[in-house]
Amino acid sequence: MPSLQSNDRGEESTYVFGTNAQTALGTLARLGLSDAYFESTWASFRSWRRSIALAYMDGMKMGCSESAQPPGAAWSRRTPEAIERAILRLEHASPSDEIAAAVAIVQRHGWKDWNSNFLDRERSLLPTVQGLPNATDLGAEHMAESVALGGFLYDGQLLYPEIVALFELYILLRATPPMDPVKFTFASEYVHTAEDAASCLTSSIGSIADKVRLYNHTFVALTDGQGVLQRRLRRDALCTAWQTANVDTLTAQEKGVRLEQFADLLLADIDGLMVVEKNLRTQTAELDLVVQNNVARPFWSNLGSPLIFVECKNWTKAADVREARALESKMRARGRVARMSIFLSVSGFTKAFTDHVASLARDDLLLVSIQGEDVGRLIGDSKSDTTKWLETIIATQASGRVSRARKKAR
Repeated sequence: MPSLQSNDRGEESTYVFGTNAQTALGTLARLGLSDAYFESTWASFRSWRRSIALAYMDGMKMGCSESAQPPGAAWSRRTPEAIERAILRLEHASPSDEIAAAVAIVQRHGWKDWNSNFLDRERSLLPTVQGLPNATDLGAEHMAESVALGGFLYDGQLLYPEIVALFELYILLRATPPMDPVKFTFASEYVHTAEDAASCLTSSIGSIADKVRLYNHTFVALTDGQGVLQRRLRRDALCTAWQTANVDTLTAQEKGVRLEQFADLLLADIDGLMVVEKNLRTQTAELDLVVQNNVARPFWSNLGSPLIFVECKNWTKAADVREARALESKMRARGRVARMSIFLSVSGFTKAFTDHVASLARDDLLLVSIQGEDVGRLIGDSKSDTTKWLETIIATQASGRVSRARKKAR
């Protein structure tokens, strides 16, 4: 249990809560502030933050004007190759990678005011790409991966200070050895007794709760309006999920899991499709996703498939006919309940796969094949509609018109 003690110093006194880093992190998790909370919160903000950092790095690589150079930075030592490596590291990092990099930075340097040479702010736990005191720091281990999160925390001190404080506390606690002592000190200006300390904590939590209710009310109003914000949030989530599923440094298993997560988000973007099973394992079959088809559009009801099976392959090679036959057998085993399935393959399909899929039409089975290029067109067009995009793919393949690219043998 955390301990509370009073330290009297003449007219001044402080109340100190004593605990350890592991217990403090556990307390945060019980309040709902778990690893998943911080990762998902950062993932929802990181797209434009990362774009800013990458644009600034790219500007440095191309050569910035004198007026854009931060004072004191050793620009002459920033070689294009080193900056390109930093860009690639940030591009390939996931939200959890970036948080882990931030923890590593704090473990190595402690609380350091990284941006003091460039930015006039009282404190800064993490570096930003604009405010690095020395240009060579960009190539240091974990540095490139942490600068986007650093920018989020830096600007957030004015925009959302309570959230930034939680992030800083979380990063500091993760950077501390689990059993090391941690003390939370309340100054006498605010706290004079243990009851005051408890009241201070309750008041702080209540203040955050009030803001959450206010923002949530506004958010619901916005998303229930024309749906513009909701569509934007969904699209941002799709883009992030697709990018993180295609990071070269991931293991094969990690790539597979992330592609399944992307497929889940993709289908959730279509009103009426609902994922009812994930990684379903039976005695005779395995299915990545099982989707219930309740789309209130004639196109979907005419497919005659109450359930849709989804298979995902994040391989470096094209999916071959063996995978097509395996998914076909799973559809046949469920009779008329599942007459349609979707096969998502990042690297596309062989000619044998495509030819076999075309032959299923005679048995009233539809196996829709989606490759990385198809997803790229959806993600690359901010105005595209996921429902219309998928309907076009289904209609094209159902009518037997396969793109010329897929007719080429791989």
